[in-house]
Amino acid sequence: MKVLANLLLSSLLFSCPKLVSLAPSITDTLYYLKAQDCLIGNTIYYKDNKEKVGGIINPDLEKIVKLRPDYVLATPLTPRRVILALKRLGFKVIVLKYQSLEDVKRSVKLLAKLTSHPYKDFKIDFKNLGKGRKALIMVDCENLIVAGKNTYLSEFFEKFGFKNLSEREGYYRIDLEFLYKNKDALLIEVCPNKRDFKDFKELFLKEEYFLIPSPQKLIKGAKYLKATYF
Repeated sequence: MKVLANLLLSSLLFSCPKLVSLAPSITDTLYYLKAQDCLIGNTIYYKDNKEKVGGIINPDLEKIVKLRPDYVLATPLTPRRVILALKRLGFKVIVLKYQSLEDVKRSVKLLAKLTSHPYKDFKIDFKNLGKGRKALIMVDCENLIVAGKNTYLSEFFEKFGFKNLSEREGYYRIDLEFLYKNKDALLIEVCPNKRDFKDFKELFLKEEYFLIPSPQKLIKGAKYLKATYF
């Protein structure tokens, strides 16, 4: 009887709401919490065996209706018209921000509470690797798009001792004039489209650890950076 009571208590404590995730950062956070069993529909940009419901910007509403989730999890990248359409269809939509490292931590807490799974603290052992070295963080090398101030990538590398030379907030395109004006900067490249900048010192990093702002990706990214940069 005691074993049966414990099993019933466990099932009550970890009863999963049915979730659809529209973003890989959200999905990866659910995997970090070991709450992936709550996931019944997933973005096409994450490789697993869950039912795919389209992308962040253009999810397949018909598929979502068929799945009948308790919550649809989105980010600010999902257009407002899509969020309103989902709400009109009767779905509860939760928008999670992943702009800053603090946002990542908040998302872990929110998803842990939503899924009734234990909260796992998100900690990175930052070291002063850069020692104040000037840097530009390239997220799209072909189009010269950089991670500006008040982004999780800027915070991440600044906590590792690099000085981000970007002049604006968010992600934006720089021109060649600005690039060559900062010729002494280290180009930290986390681009899916690699490019050889011959006149610059470059640090090539695997984008898979840096372009999805989830706890487990960034923790792995920190270990990878320590092993790569010396």
